[in-house]
Amino acid sequence: MPKFLIDENLSPLLSNYLRSLNYNAKAVRDIGLKGESDEKIIKWIQKNKRVLITADLDFGEFFYLKSFGQIGAIILKSKSQKLGSFKEIIDYLHKGKILKSKKLENSLVVAIKGKYRIRKYI
Repeated sequence: MPKFLIDENLSPLLSNYLRSLNYNAKAVRDIGLKGESDEKIIKWIQKNKRVLITADLDFGEFFYLKSFGQIGAIILKSKSQKLGSFKEIIDYLHKGKILKSKKLENSLVVAIKGKYRIRKYI
C-alpha cells in the first residue's frame, strides 16, 4: 500500500485523518520541510517512496515536464479550501480503493468531490 506525504498547502490534520483510515501518512511540516522548495520535497518523496497529496496544481507540471524522475502525486481540487471538503475527496478515493493502488507511486491523480482521473507516468 502506498505511503503518503501531505503538502504544506493542505492542513496537517489531513495526515491525521488518513492515519485514522489506516494509511501511512505524514505532513510536510512533520518532517521538517515546511517552506522548502518543490524540488527538495520531490527529492524527499523519491527517497522515501511516498505519494504526494497536494492542492498545488504546479505538481502536474513537475510530473509531466520536469525531469525529477518518477513520482506519485494526488492533486485535490476543491472550491472550498476547508478541511472537510478535502476529507470528502479523500473519502471518495478511499471508498473506491484508489488510495490502496500500488500504481499511485508513479501516477498523477487529479481528484474532485465524486470524480477523479489518473495518468500513469510514461
